[in-house]
Amino acid sequence: MDFPTYPLALPQKAPAHFDDDQRRAYNTCVAVQGLCDCAEEKDLIRARILGWFLFSPPVPTARRDLAVQINSCENKKVVVLELGEMWWQHFIRIFKRAGTPAPSEHPSRPSFEDQAFLQNQGRKAMNRAKLSGCVDEVSIQAGLVAAPASNGSIPTRANTKLCHIIPQGFISRQHDDDKRRWTGTCMAVLTRMTDDELPMYLYGPQIHRLENVFTGTSLWHERFHNLRCYLEPQGILNKYKLKTLRDYEMGNVTIDLTSDDPDLPAPSPILLAIHRSCAIVAHLAGAAKYMDLHPEEDGEDYAVLSGIKHESPEDRVDFVRGICSRLDPDVVYGQSRWIVV
Repeated sequence: MDFPTYPLALPQKAPAHFDDDQRRAYNTCVAVQGLCDCAEEKDLIRARILGWFLFSPPVPTARRDLAVQINSCENKKVVVLELGEMWWQHFIRIFKRAGTPAPSEHPSRPSFEDQAFLQNQGRKAMNRAKLSGCVDEVSIQAGLVAAPASNGSIPTRANTKLCHIIPQGFISRQHDDDKRRWTGTCMAVLTRMTDDELPMYLYGPQIHRLENVFTGTSLWHERFHNLRCYLEPQGILNKYKLKTLRDYEMGNVTIDLTSDDPDLPAPSPILLAIHRSCAIVAHLAGAAKYMDLHPEEDGEDYAVLSGIKHESPEDRVDFVRGICSRLDPDVVYGQSRWIVV
């Protein structure tokens, strides 16, 4: 599909390939969307996040599981909106931070850990920026790769950096109990969309696994982590079409993520599918635009931002615990069997 360039209302009719449960869940999202006044921008976004996620899940099982969650809301508007808020905060905010961070400030910025990774995992295999095709300037100077031929005004060499699919700052935000709870719920969501092996991509140096990284210039690094681009699989292993928010940003070129070294793995198709799903849903629902226009809300407690009130804090904890338990039976609110707190 083409990159969604502006928010869209959910179509009134569910896709033909949805089963009965998925169609019922989608119709609930459409109904809640219709109950929201145009002035209730965040409520519209919450309802549309759920609906568009049913359209564009990273894997089919994610659509099935989300349908179960939506149907469990029993058509109650406030509960559906709360669920949409949870997916906004625990799915989209993993990848998309409010505003447009400078590359040096992004959680995936280069570090001494990056340098150690490149040395240990094979710097030669990482010497070309995958999205722009530029050859790494440092690798050229170090003699690891030959300098590319000039190509007129098109850049062929640049300083590149490590770009994480799951941002490396995701786990490092566990500064207090609230952040640990946030991370635990996010991990439950991500694990349900992938498998129980996901934690090996996230903890400590494992965040730098080749399956979770590729190299890119600062420009493409920022675009990828601001959800301004994503990779569309082409049905051939490691072949993708680069989709961008704006046509002038070099979209629709074919990208081959196969490593130059056959012994080194390519970026994980599942992790790239999660990023793709997040980018599509965030833009179609209007969440990406809202977050860019309201950077002051980034990092605040979404219980305050949502405007959705429970009678007591315990009621809210029970709600989130119930949602998490549908994602993973071993999850306790804010924690899971593999979250260390």
